[in-house]
Amino acid sequence: MNTKILRLALAASLLVAAIAHLTAFSTFPFQEISLEQTRSQARQQDKLFILYFTADWCLPCRWMEENTFADPELSAFVSDHYLAVKVDLNKPGSRVLQQQFDVNILPSILIFAANGQLIDQRSASQEAGSLLRWLKRLDKPANHLTPVLPPDALAQPALNSPQAEVNFTRPALVTDAAPALLTLNQHQYEEPLLVLSGQPIAAVERRFSPRSSKFYGILLHGDTYTYTAGIRMIVELERKYEQKAELYPLGDEQFQCLVGSFETTGQAQQFLQYLNRNNRTGEVIILPGK
Repeated sequence: MNTKILRLALAASLLVAAIAHLTAFSTFPFQEISLEQTRSQARQQDKLFILYFTADWCLPCRWMEENTFADPELSAFVSDHYLAVKVDLNKPGSRVLQQQFDVNILPSILIFAANGQLIDQRSASQEAGSLLRWLKRLDKPANHLTPVLPPDALAQPALNSPQAEVNFTRPALVTDAAPALLTLNQHQYEEPLLVLSGQPIAAVERRFSPRSSKFYGILLHGDTYTYTAGIRMIVELERKYEQKAELYPLGDEQFQCLVGSFETTGQAQQFLQYLNRNNRTGEVIILPGK
C-alpha cells in the first residue's frame, strides 16, 4: 500500500513539474506568423523582431525552451520591446525562410531592425542572461524608425550656446561578434547541410554562393572534444572572452574550439596575442562558411 502511494505521489510531482515547464515556456511571446506579417507589425509598432529557427529533433533547441525561454525577465523584455517569431523547420514553408537567410545551424536567432533589415544573428543555444544582454544592446535608437530619447533627456536644461563635446576613446581589444555552435567546412558551399553534431541532418538545395568577405578566428590548440563536451567549453569561452565561439569539426565526432570573428588578420593576431598572455595558444585561420 505504501509503495503504491509513493508511486502515485511521484507521478503527481512529475506531472506538476511538466505543467510548470509548459506554462513557463508558453509565457514567452512567440508568434507563428509570416515574415510579411511580422515586418508589417514591426513597422506599425516600431519594434525590432526576432526569427528563432528551431525543430523538435534539435536537442539544443529543447534546452533553450526548457531553460532560456522560461526566464520571466527575458519574456517580459521581449514582450515589451520585440516581436518574436518561431520558425519551426518541421512545418511547411519554413524551409523557404531557412534558404532565404542561409540558416544551416540550429538553433539560430536572427534579429531585424524595425525597418526589416537584418542586423545581427547568433547560431547557438543561449542562456537567458546572455540573450537578454544581447537584445538590450541591439534595442537602440538607430534600429528604430523613430529614435527614442532616453527618459532623462527632456529633463536636461537648455543651453544658450553650443555645448562642448568631448569624446573619450580607448583601443578595442576585440571586436563584438555573435557566438555559434557549429559551422560547415569550407567546401560545403556546393551543398550546404543543416548540422547539429557533425553529421548531416537534412540537405538543402544548391542555391547558395560564398560571401565575398573573409573573417578570421583563432583555432585553439590542445584539447579535442566530443560534441557535448565541446558545447560546454564554448559556453565557457564565450563567457570568459565575450567573443563568439564555434566547434570546428575534425571528423570521428571530435571537435576543436574556434574563438572570435574578425574582419582583418591584424585584429585576429591582436586577440591571439591576448590569448597567449592568458596561457592559451592557437593559430589564425579563415572562418569556415564566411
